[in-house]
Amino acid sequence: MTKKSFPLRLLGLIHLKNSVVHHRAVAVDSTAKIRVQVKEFGKHLRGTTVTILAEIWDESGELAFTDESVYLSKEAPASNNRKNDTSTSDKSKDREQRPDPRDGFTLIGIWRLPAETGRSYAKASGDANPIHLSNATAKIFGMKGAIAHGMYCASRALTQATRDPAAPCSWSVEFGSPVFLPTKIGIWRDLDRGTRSEVVLRGIGQKNRKNFDFSWRGPESRPDQD
Repeated sequence: MTKKSFPLRLLGLIHLKNSVVHHRAVAVDSTAKIRVQVKEFGKHLRGTTVTILAEIWDESGELAFTDESVYLSKEAPASNNRKNDTSTSDKSKDREQRPDPRDGFTLIGIWRLPAETGRSYAKASGDANPIHLSNATAKIFGMKGAIAHGMYCASRALTQATRDPAAPCSWSVEFGSPVFLPTKIGIWRDLDRGTRSEVVLRGIGQKNRKNFDFSWRGPESRPDQD
C-alpha cells in the first residue's frame, strides 16, 4: 500500500471491516514470516474499496493468523456513486426509518475515549493516519474531526469478548458511524446469540449511532471446524 504502484492514496483511507482467524499464538521472541497482498478492489457508494489479505506464519512454518481488511478511498470515483440530488427531506426520512441499534442488545459497559485516544494508539501501533491524530489533520481528508482507529475499537472489543485474546479463535468487525473524539461509547451485547464460544457486541455512540458490530467465536465454533 506504500508503493508508488498502489493506485489509492494511503493517507485518508477509511477502515471499513476485518475478518480474522487466529490459529495459534506467536511468541514475542520468535521469528515470524508476514505476507501481505492486495486481494481485490471493489466499488462503493462513496468511492473505491480495497481488500488486503495479511498472513502470519510462525517459526515452524505453520499458518498462525489471517486477516482480511477492507478500506475505502473516498477520493477514488466509483461508477455506481449515488447522484448528489438527494433532498434534505429524503435524508431525514432515511434516518427516521433506521432501526434502533439497541434493539435486541443489553448494555454491558461504557467506554470513555479522550481526545488523545488516536494519538496514543498511533504511537503503539505505528498507524499515524492523519484522520486519527487531530481535528485539523482529519479535516484535510474530509472528516468532521479526528476519529478513533478501527483496530483500537476492535482490539478493545476482543479483550471484552474473551479472557484470553491470544487463544485460537475467529472474529470479525464491521465499522459504522465514525467514532469522533472525544466521546463515550456504550457497549451492548446480544444475549440471544451469546454462548461460551460466541459473543456478539455492538458499539453505540452519541445519538444512538452504531459505531461497530463485533463478533467473536471461540475454538469450539470456529468456521473451519463447522
